[in-house]
Amino acid sequence: NDDTLAETSSNSVTQSPQSSLYQNLIDHAHWEECAPLLIPRRLHSVTASADALSIYVFGGYIDERRTTSSVERYDIAADAWMECDKLPYGDDNCPLVQTVVDWKMWQSVGVISFLVFPYSGGNPEDSSLGFCPTSNGDDGAKR
Repeated sequence: NDDTLAETSSNSVTQSPQSSLYQNLIDHAHWEECAPLLIPRRLHSVTASADALSIYVFGGYIDERRTTSSVERYDIAADAWMECDKLPYGDDNCPLVQTVVDWKMWQSVGVISFLVFPYSGGNPEDSSLGFCPTSNGDDGAKR
């Protein structure tokens, strides 16, 4: 069975293709230190951009009680973080959010956009929204 990591044959263990690939990944895997976030946080949402060039971090807690509406974009090639437009909530009451790429916007008009889903605790005013982040005065990431 090719789905197993190792197969037994005539009292010897042979490696399946998946096992060889897995072992190669382990042998060559390593961690690299990257630039730190501009605003350290926890319980935030992280989503890769549709063009696979950036990683976005949305909201989160900055200490035990305070949240942030900050959005930051990590440029993978430059190893640098940039501040983007904030989420449309105040820093004092920004809900925690979950984000996903808005593939429909990317495929139809080539704009990087995200769907944002706040954890509202039942507040009907906190509905999902579309969000096109901008940074450094540009008008949004386009392909």
